[in-house]
Amino acid sequence: MNNISHAYIFLGIDDDTTKEALKLAQYVNCENKELAPCGFCNSCRKIQNKVHPDVAHIYPEGASIKIEQIRRLILALAEKPVEGTNKIYILHQAHTMTPQAQNALLKTLEEPIAESSVILLSNNLKQLIPTVISR
Repeated sequence: MNNISHAYIFLGIDDDTTKEALKLAQYVNCENKELAPCGFCNSCRKIQNKVHPDVAHIYPEGASIKIEQIRRLILALAEKPVEGTNKIYILHQAHTMTPQAQNALLKTLEEPIAESSVILLSNNLKQLIPTVISR
């Protein structure tokens, strides 16, 4: 799937944006490329059940997503996909990222890593720094 971007921001209600992020992850990693996302293959089912090794969910620890979480994400992005074609990292409530976490993520957004995408889910863009939004 060569037309997949390295980063997305999905803005809206948490449940809706999560569903859309999962659909994108299924589309990218579906085993049935002609019908992607099929929803029935092993990869699509694992993604839906949030157990696919190449699709990670990052949630705030306490009130925010912290720089340590982003550093772990950056290290994991450098690894090749295990089962799928792409690694997908979904940051839930991305607007809760600390300024330090957002700045740490910037380099990855500016210099994307092949075979990986980061999806930021948010209901408040005002809390994301402009350079994160523009990347």
